Amino acid sequence: MARPNRKTITRDRIMHAAVAQFSEKGYDAASIQSIVEEANVAHGTIFWHFGNKEKLYTEVARWAGNQFFEALSAEVRRPGKPPTIAEMAKHQYDYFRENPQIGALSLSILFEASGPHPELAPALRLFNRRQTDLWRQWAQRCADDGILRPDCEPEVVGMLVATMLAGVHLGCGIHKWERAERYFDTVTRIFDSGCFVAPPAAIAAPPANQDLPERRVLRPIPGGRAN
Repeated sequence: MARPNRKTITRDRIMHAAVAQFSEKGYDAASIQSIVEEANVAHGTIFWHFGNKEKLYTEVARWAGNQFFEALSAEVRRPGKPPTIAEMAKHQYDYFRENPQIGALSLSILFEASGPHPELAPALRLFNRRQTDLWRQWAQRCADDGILRPDCEPEVVGMLVATMLAGVHLGCGIHKWERAERYFDTVTRIFDSGCFVAPPAAIAAPPANQDLPERRVLRPIPGGRAN
């Protein structure tokens, strides 16, 4: 196996330092100088490798997204039955907990690109694309194993699961939820009931002779719209 060259080692050190600085301080407060000091490289090295701070941020998002994808892709390819949504979501959640800087960076990228720095939208697209790629890969694996319904496109299912779990991740980051597994299980039930060939017994329809609870009648809210 070829040993990494000096250029690759230097770039990797810059990536780790930049992830640490951007995730802790945000885009504005993290300076090139602070990244240089943490990476222990010459000041001009970053400009030589990346050009400017905005391009560095974009490359950091690409690098972090690839780290995430490579770590979890192995779970999708694991021999045997494909993991359930809840199992994969737990792996994703554990990854962000074990790699808190990348988890914090993912939230920071969303804030920066959708708020004060719309010019960083490419960074957001790069990171989110790798999350979506992971779940598309998982959905395709389910389709190949005959678990996913034939009328459900793996690409669309993967994108929808990724989007929903990104919202859970955002909520966990903001509200510090300690029981995120409850939300993963709910997402699983939602998709199992409509996308998979054999829904679990827990969400199967009740027997025909079972009495159903009385349906509640929704009444208009005073002052609200009638339609």
